[in-house]
Formats: sequence, structure tokens, C-alpha cells
Amino acid sequence: MTKNQFNAKVDAFFVRWDNQVLDYDKVYGGQCVDVIKQFFADVLLIDTKPRGNAVDYWANCPELEKIANTPSGVPQLGDIIIWGTGIGQYGHIALVKSATTTSFQSFDQNYPLGSKCHFVTHNYKNILGWLRGKNINDPEVVTPPTPQVDPRDAKIVDLTNQLAACQNKPVEVREVIKEVIKEVPVDKIVEKEVRVEVPVEIIKEKVIEIPVTVYRDKELTDEDRRQITVDYIKAIFSKIFKK
Repeated sequence: MTKNQFNAKVDAFFVRWDNQVLDYDKVYGGQCVDVIKQFFADVLLIDTKPRGNAVDYWANCPELEKIANTPSGVPQLGDIIIWGTGIGQYGHIALVKSATTTSFQSFDQNYPLGSKCHFVTHNYKNILGWLRGKNINDPEVVTPPTPQVDPRDAKIVDLTNQLAACQNKPVEVREVIKEVIKEVPVDKIVEKEVRVEVPVEIIKEKVIEIPVTVYRDKELTDEDRRQITVDYIKAIFSKIFKK
């Protein structure tokens, strides 16, 4: 998931469980590890299997990135911070909300003993380090906007391509032109000269969807489109049927 999506899920988790007793495994009441198991299930989507006491999570969570506590290290929102046995034989575990190099605020349960889920400010004494979910920085997927192309402009592009093709393969293109531009009566096509009257309907109805924008230096009027279409058709037939 993206970082923004993860942060939003963490914030929602805090709102959902703040000042509540969280007993995920229904064993021993609300313990500090219950917060982490619920976090695994709701946010990180990883196995909530037993991993020991709080201190044991440091060694028993291979799915997560393991970051040792250092004087310059600063945990991030949603990191799982772990205390060693210096705080007690079972250690302690909590979720980070915010941090600096000298202190951090975390989401704790059963600290002090018997307390509900709540926020506590700590220093880094007895901290082993913190665990961080992997694949949280997947890039945002940005869908580019679909270009708004006037279908009549797309038709002009198609005619341009046909004109270019005529220069090398006039015989093959002849049949293509006849198929695409059916409004042009065959009897109007003569060998030496082309006299073509193109109805406006060819611009409005006979279009090919091509995602290309042309002549964007100015806004085309209907008259512009009509004239461009007529000019291209004349040029195409001139190349096909010239002597």
C-alpha cells in the first residue's frame, strides 16, 4: 500500500481503539501484545499467530523490517516499538504515533498495569528497536487524464495519414478511400480532374477515434474542419487518379 494509505489506516486504528480495552486473543484480558495482534489483522494484514511475550516480537516477526535503536534513529507513525527486559521480564510493545531523537509518543495498553489503550510519552530507555511494515511505500498509481479529442479533428488526422500513404501505394489506398468516404460518388471521380462535393455529414458522422490532437495552435471552427477535409480529400484523389 502507499504511505498515505498506510498512515490513514493507522490514524483510523487509533481512533477506533483509543480508551478501549483490546483483548484480541481473549487470553489474560487486555495486554500490550493484543494491540499489536489487532494491528496485524486490521492494518498490516499479516498472521496474528502467537509470537511469545512482548519482548519476543523483536526476534519473531520476520515479515517486518527490523530497525535497531540508535541515538540518531527516529521511528515513524505506525512502527511497532519494543522494550527489552529492562522494563520487566516480559518487555513491552506499543505503536508509534510520533517521535524525535529524544522521545516518542506511542499507543499503549497495560502500561501502566491494567490501563486501557491510550497515548503515552516515553524516552528510549530499554528500547530494543522497532518493526516496520514492508511494501508500504508503493508508489501512488496516477491515471493520466483521457485527452478530449474532437472526433472531427481525429478524422482530419486520418485523412492526413491516408494522404501520406497515397504517395507510395496509390492502388491499394484507392480502395481504402472508397470505403471510408462513401459519400463521394464514384461517377464524380475522373482520371484527369477531381470534382468532389463533400457533404458536411462526412465530418460529423464518418469519424475514426484516434487519440491525437491536431491544429491546437488555434480552435478550429466547423468551417475550418469542412475546408481541411475537402482539401485533404481533393489531394488524396489527385494523387490516386492523376495521369
